[in-house]
Amino acid sequence: MNMNKTDAPQITNEQRIDILCEWIEKNLGERISWADLSRESGLGNLALRLSFLKYRFMTPMTFIKLLREEAKKNTQN
Repeated sequence: MNMNKTDAPQITNEQRIDILCEWIEKNLGERISWADLSRESGLGNLALRLSFLKYRFMTPMTFIKLLREEAKKNTQN
């Protein structure tokens, strides 16, 4: 779901991060870049980083790394 600011001006940054996290989970097996995250969230890099820290208490890349580690652990069991 590509959310840019003109399409959804009523959506909060917290909602953007929630939706972005769902997108990350669905695309975990793919290469995910900052450009992808920015495009999908509709936020610039700094706003994305600050919002992610505020609502997830970690950076987007740390979130991705943790999800990938968890997925790898689950496939090994």
